[in-house]
Amino acid sequence: DWAIDHIKVNDVLNSRSVPRETMKFLIYHECLHQRIHKHGTEFRRLERLFPDFTEHEHFLDYKFPDFYREKAM
Repeated sequence: DWAIDHIKVNDVLNSRSVPRETMKFLIYHECLHQRIHKHGTEFRRLERLFPDFTEHEHFLDYKFPDFYREKAM
């Protein structure tokens, strides 16, 4: 919640299978919301400045859903 400087991370991400740098990217992403509240052009430009942005985005978009399936089993 950017309004109260609070970041809550999904419990499903509490796994050794989640790369440490991806978690750092997630925190960076959420911290950007302090400056820019919406996912507009400027937000996306700044987000892409994070090292290995594409790798982290791919993990969160395509591998993260697998963690929900694993936890449900």
